[in-house]
This record gives sequence, C-alpha cells and structure tokens, in this order.
Amino acid sequence: APQSTVENSQQCPKLRSMGVSQAAAGLRGIILPAAMPQAVRSPPVMTAAQVQVSSSQPRRQQTRCSLSARPFAPIIPCQKRTAAQRLHPCRDTAIPAPDALPAGPPPAKPGANWDRTTGWLVDAATVPFIFLLVPQVMKNAANLSAGNAGALAALSWVGYSMALAGNSLLFTYFVGRQESSAAIIQGLGVVSNFTLLVQIHSAGYMPNLAYYAAAVAVSAVAVVNLLRVGESLSDRMWSLWGELLGLFGVVFLTQAVYGTMVPTGRSDLAAMIAGGAAISLFVVKRLIPQDRALQQLCAGLLGWTATLMFMFQPLAQLVRNLQNPATLAGVSLLTVLLATAGNALMVPRALCTRDAVWLTGSSWGAAMGWAQIASLFFARTPGGGVYIGLAKFTAVTVVMAVYATLVVTFDLRNKKKSGPQAAPGPA
Repeated sequence: APQSTVENSQQCPKLRSMGVSQAAAGLRGIILPAAMPQAVRSPPVMTAAQVQVSSSQPRRQQTRCSLSARPFAPIIPCQKRTAAQRLHPCRDTAIPAPDALPAGPPPAKPGANWDRTTGWLVDAATVPFIFLLVPQVMKNAANLSAGNAGALAALSWVGYSMALAGNSLLFTYFVGRQESSAAIIQGLGVVSNFTLLVQIHSAGYMPNLAYYAAAVAVSAVAVVNLLRVGESLSDRMWSLWGELLGLFGVVFLTQAVYGTMVPTGRSDLAAMIAGGAAISLFVVKRLIPQDRALQQLCAGLLGWTATLMFMFQPLAQLVRNLQNPATLAGVSLLTVLLATAGNALMVPRALCTRDAVWLTGSSWGAAMGWAQIASLFFARTPGGGVYIGLAKFTAVTVVMAVYATLVVTFDLRNKKKSGPQAAPGPA
C-alpha cells in the first residue's frame, strides 16, 4: 500500500478500523463515485489468454473509442490509440473522414446571379425617377419665390392626385411583397407628387378639401407601411388595410376614367357602383375562404387598380397628342426618356419574380414612353417641321429593341437553369 494511505489510516478512526487494502478501496470509491459504471470504476483485469485473443481480433471490429486516464482528454479513435491508452470501452463516437468534410462554401443556387442582377437594375431605376419630377419642383419653387403663382395654373392637380394615389397603392403593394427597391421608388413618387400638390395648393389652384384629404391619405399610408416594415402590424390588420386601399383604388379609378371618357356623365354614380361591387367581392371572400382563385383576386386588387391608374394616365396624354399635335411643343423629350428608362429597368425584376402586376405596369410604362417618342417623330409642327429627328428616334428604338431582346433571353436562360417555378401570388 502507498505510504500516504498508511498515514491516513493511522489518523482517521474509520480508516484505522479497516485494513490497508480496504482503505485503499474506500479511497478509490471516493475518487470514482459508486454511481459510475463498474467498467469505469474498476477495469477488469485481463489474463494473458484474454489479451492474446483481444489482440488477434481484426482492427475493423474495434469501433469503440477509449478515454484516457488523464481528465478532459480528447477523444481519439481506437485505431490511433496505443495499447496503453485502451483502458476500457466507452460510448461510440462518429468521427467523419477527412474526405467527407465540406471542401468549401456550398454551391450557388441556380439563378442567383440573375436575381442579383435584376435587383441592381431596380436600384438603378431610382436615379431616373428621382430626376423625373425634381426639375418641375424646383421650377415651381422658383416661380413661387418670385411671386409668379400664375405659372402653376397649367399644372393639373387632378392628374397629380391620380399619380399620388397610384404611387401610394403601389408603395403598399411592394411593401407587402418585400421588394424594398421597388417600394423605395414608389415612396419617392409619393413624396414628389405630394410636394407638387403642396405647391399647387399654395398657388391657389387646388381646393382645400381635396388638399387636406390627400394629406391625410399620404400620412396614413406612410405610417401603416412603416409599421409593417418594422413588423409592428399583424397579418390580419395588414390584410384589412390592403382591402381598404383596394376599395379606394376601385372607386378612384372608376371615377377618373368615367369622368375622362364621359365628361357630361355622372362619374360619382359610376364610382358608387364600382365601390359596391368591390365590397360585395370582399364579403364573398369572407363567406368562401376555400376558393383560392377568389382569394388571389381580392389580394391582387390593390396592385391591379394602381397599375391601371398608371396605364390610363399616359394613354390619355397620348390620345391628346394625336388629336392635337400642337400640344407636343410642351412635351419634354428628356422627361419622356427618364420615365421610359425607369420603367424599362424594372422589367427584368418583374420577370424574375413572375409578378404579373409589376410586369404589366413596368412594360406598359416603357411601351407608352416609346409611343410618346414616336408621336414626337411622326407629328408635324405648325410650320411643317418635326419635333425630333430620324436619328434620335432610330437610336431610341434600336436601344429599346436590343434591351428587350437581352432581357427575354437572359430570363429564359435562367428559367431553364433553375427549372419550372410557379408564379408567386399577390401579397
């Protein structure tokens, strides 16, 4: 027995009553508690014959690892341990082979490059849209500062109100779709159009009731959308908000289109009929929740009404240009090019996400921009001249045709790589 064990047995009455061997066993029991397995507390002593049989077993059967006698020793596979380290069996530990470990980052998802590229194009679309209305805002500010408020009489507050309503609806739509770049573009449109309405109202060419109603609507849209972005608005409240804006869009669009097409008609009556139809649609949606087509129709009402507003606005301007070519003298080619470029840059993203509302609005805007340029080319001035020359019109046409071909080609190639994908429903 060790010398320290004999000294402890002489000092402790309990150990003094035991034998030296029993004291050593007691100390071993204190170091290794009795709750541990017997194989860990007291390794069995193997005879020479058992050692010979154990060493003769194939190495592939030794699938267990062993713990070293040293505390907190790392787990080492049995094949790499020496005979002195194999004290007793323990739990199985799966250690992957070096060739099974990942060699690097996972492969990129098919279509990731196209998705990233379309995102960059939408970000770039903010540039032309920023410069689209900034010159008009600065010009109005200069006229108001100079006391020339009459220069703002040519600006139609009804047209800018329609643009403001369309931007507000699409702003909410893209926030729900989590398309941040497109939502920023529509938010810039809301700010710029409302700024123009403020200037028109300051000049005295916009009724107070319409101005205050627009201010309340813009404030509500901004607050609710910011709450949704900050995840402070529940899905149910967001759905109700979308239905309310969709109903407003139906009423506003019907009144604007009917009032333009039939100036002497009752546009308010047509708006009331359209509003009643939209309310009935939402009621049926609540009564038949299992109808997926009806649910998607109600969910997409917000985006479609806003898109139809933007589709109607340039169409009315184009018809006016064809009926009275003299009005083309006030059309700015730079403004038309900026609007066309902004819409064209958003077409690839709309194709990539398979968003029918977004694709319809952006492609229609780009096409109407080209139509405006074509009207400038084919129309004649009162003196028999042209508004733009053949070189400019040909250059714009070729660039747009090449761009459209590249967008469709890359989108089809990406679709083949990533496989068939279902178009996402409206949010």
